[in-house]
Amino acid sequence: MSAFEFVAVLFSVIVGLAISHLLSAASELIEVHHRVKTYWVNSLWMVTVFIWGIFTWWGMWPLNDLEMWTYPSFFLVVINLSGIYLMTTLVLPKAPDTGVIDLEKHFFLVHRIFFIITAYNFASIILINHFIFFKAIFSPFTIMPFLLTFLSIYGAITKSKRYHGFLSVFTFISLIIFMSLDITIIK
Repeated sequence: MSAFEFVAVLFSVIVGLAISHLLSAASELIEVHHRVKTYWVNSLWMVTVFIWGIFTWWGMWPLNDLEMWTYPSFFLVVINLSGIYLMTTLVLPKAPDTGVIDLEKHFFLVHRIFFIITAYNFASIILINHFIFFKAIFSPFTIMPFLLTFLSIYGAITKSKRYHGFLSVFTFISLIIFMSLDITIIK
């Protein structure tokens, strides 16, 4: 067993649980859709976090090129993946047995912690690129994560619906652009 195979087991479990949790929560809401009051910002974040989880798993492949793993580098990746898991647990509410499920109300109930976690997740991407892949702190690989870190911090502070609409669209588009630029091929 290679070092990557060893560490990738936990990485895959965390990402797998995150995706599983999100799909399960979405399935529960679909079952009671007649009681769900949707909110487009929340729905877009659900899609974004789902794609983010899948893209993160795909993006772990370059870690295969590392010859050696240290506990700090392993822990840094686990911290990043844990953020993705936590975002998946917050983006959708648990479906109660009765009553209307208002996704806008839920979004603003959890937005502070959701965006604090999102900010630390983007910040951990910067650290992973720097300490594991030896990219400069300020490089093409860190410009967008830096920007999204600060935008997410402001997202945690404000309750502006207009800003949250902008942030959800901007983050989604940024993720799609970043994915389209990824040339990772798994052989």
